[in-house]
Amino acid sequence: MRKEHIQPIGDILKEYLKVFRLQSKIDETTLITSWKQVLGPSINSYTRDLSIRNKILYVSLTSSALRNELMLMRTRLIKELNDVVGTDVIEDIKFR
Repeated sequence: MRKEHIQPIGDILKEYLKVFRLQSKIDETTLITSWKQVLGPSINSYTRDLSIRNKILYVSLTSSALRNELMLMRTRLIKELNDVVGTDVIEDIKFR
């Protein structure tokens, strides 16, 4: 066996994710699952649904008062959620 063809498994997995364009889906899933961590359990209890399309996070909430409050915090939330993932997954948040 030639040592010149040996690659670390981490490098192989990164290349695989890149070739099959899976990394962006993993990042989106990580961001959605970090919603509760970033906003806490009380706000999460008012959250019905989260989805990402075209770099926009869509958030369905059960409280219109909370919706208005979170709209004012939109820029900070985008930064905090992207920071958890380590890359710019979303550019905007739409509250419904």
